[in-house]
Amino acid sequence: MSWCAGIAECGQCSPPGRKGATLLTNVNSAGAIAITMNFNPQQAAAMHTTPEIALRGIPASAALERYIGDEARKLDGICDRIRNCLVVAEALRRGGRHDAQFAVRLIITLPGMEVAVNREHDDDVYMALRDAFAAAGLQLRDHMRRRGAKQRTRNEAPDSRH
Repeated sequence: MSWCAGIAECGQCSPPGRKGATLLTNVNSAGAIAITMNFNPQQAAAMHTTPEIALRGIPASAALERYIGDEARKLDGICDRIRNCLVVAEALRRGGRHDAQFAVRLIITLPGMEVAVNREHDDDVYMALRDAFAAAGLQLRDHMRRRGAKQRTRNEAPDSRH
């Protein structure tokens, strides 16, 4: 995401390090420029990028896309480092009663790594999506926990350990 330092409010950009912040600049009558940063918590809750959705053999619907968007925003609440989220939902045409009918694949891109999740369900694409997003959430929580432990270890002074 780029940071616009222009004179007018951009609306497309956020200053670095502050999710949901908007840069505002004002020019007074003397020509002086005042730069302020407004913080909007509703923008902060929005995902950095909207998920890319591919439906194969499943009719597109606003409800399905809304559900996927809501689940993706939950992941963004767990890990704010998400750069891309690809969701592929597919209706499978398999013979046999016990084979899965719906398959979901999530590919979540973070700086330096990728989280991939596959889930299948017999009856309902929403249940396959729910299971896939729940598994991705667990992986992202684990990633953030490990990342936090590494940062804490790096920040400790060598003589402070006992």
